[in-house]
Amino acid sequence: MYGLVNIRYGVSSDAPTEQAIIENVAGYGKQIGRVLEAVECIARYLGARDAALLSERSIGDLLELNTDIQAYRASQAKPDSVTVSEFIKSLKALKNDNEARFNEVRDRLKEEIAKL
Repeated sequence: MYGLVNIRYGVSSDAPTEQAIIENVAGYGKQIGRVLEAVECIARYLGARDAALLSERSIGDLLELNTDIQAYRASQAKPDSVTVSEFIKSLKALKNDNEARFNEVRDRLKEEIAKL
């Protein structure tokens, strides 16, 4: 296998099964993305009960990473593949997680919309 990242299947306890999962079900990126989304949900749920949890650096870094990933994915998506509702949901999450970053995105959106 050739690419930017090469995965050695031989390290796995069941390399053929792992290779089949990556090729037929979901690659590592998708698997990690799903885990990241689940951890974010758990962090938000627990953070609603204990706000101090959300101020932990590791949790904040994780939430910011997921927000950055979602923003990048949205920027790469075809216009018809991202609904307005999903876009607004992402903006609300960004504002909740990182208001300074949200303000930057909001200002950039205003600039781009003014050009249309």
